Amino acid sequence: MPPILVLSAVVRADAPKILAALRSEESLRRRIGRLWLEGAAGQTFDYDEKAKPEDRAAAMEKIEKWFQSFGAKTDPTPVVPDQGLPGANSRAD
Repeated sequence: MPPILVLSAVVRADAPKILAALRSEESLRRRIGRLWLEGAAGQTFDYDEKAKPEDRAAAMEKIEKWFQSFGAKTDPTPVVPDQGLPGANSRAD
């Protein structure tokens, strides 16, 4: 499978979790989401996890458009923290 198709599939699959992390009220989760985004996209879209929500809004709009370019859903959806959200303290039994 060509690398771009693999990346596209990964981005689509991870989009809800990463967007939930970036939208989190917890700065550590936002940082983890930003680091994943930077690794995948090669940029942060001027996202600052320490900024106020209204100051992060413009960056979130750019990020959502980037995810949408891969066909990912960007609607805010609840993600159960212990089911794969970056930064969650999930345990493998």
